[in-house]
Amino acid sequence: MTFTKTLLIASAVTLSAMSLSACATFTPTPETNAQDAVETGNYSLDPTHASLTFRISHFGVSDYLGRFNTIDGTLDFDEANPEAAKMVLTAQVDSLDVNNDSFAETLIGESWFDASAHPEARFVLNGITQTGQDRATATGELTLKGVTNPVTFDVRFIGAINNPLTRKYTLGFEAKGSIKRSDYGITRLLSVAGDKFDFDTVHLHFNGEFQKQ
Repeated sequence: MTFTKTLLIASAVTLSAMSLSACATFTPTPETNAQDAVETGNYSLDPTHASLTFRISHFGVSDYLGRFNTIDGTLDFDEANPEAAKMVLTAQVDSLDVNNDSFAETLIGESWFDASAHPEARFVLNGITQTGQDRATATGELTLKGVTNPVTFDVRFIGAINNPLTRKYTLGFEAKGSIKRSDYGITRLLSVAGDKFDFDTVHLHFNGEFQKQ
């Protein structure tokens, strides 16, 4: 695995009915297969093939799941100078989805995320360290509710292809990590459910495809 491929690790495709129809008549060619090298260029996140989900203990009885439906991102990459790569991922806090509209409104309110005052969560990449053939750790800064802290994610490069449907060069990866919500001033109910049920740790999972511009 090349170092350039590893660098891009730091940031499950569902096809629409139209895409499925196109695939039915598509015959793969060598240039559409997953590639080891990644092309230099500016990339943008494809929001229709991206997800940002979270998981947190619910009083030690189950894991509570949610997602942010509106996310965006950019990646600038130079194969000749991979250390200079830049990536920014953002999520609109008011797009929080917990499969319960009433509770989602509560969570984006002042006592929790306070989306009206802090509408955006942002991750900025600082660097990576290779840990395996297709894996690495990514370090950066996460800003949430107006607070910025260093974070580390385990990442896996999935592949890069010339997408036969969009006709755009596309790469994809996933990242997993965890944060303490108390580090970002989200402390509601920690006094009664914090240490006992690990109600402070939030597990994050990002999956995404980036298209070359």
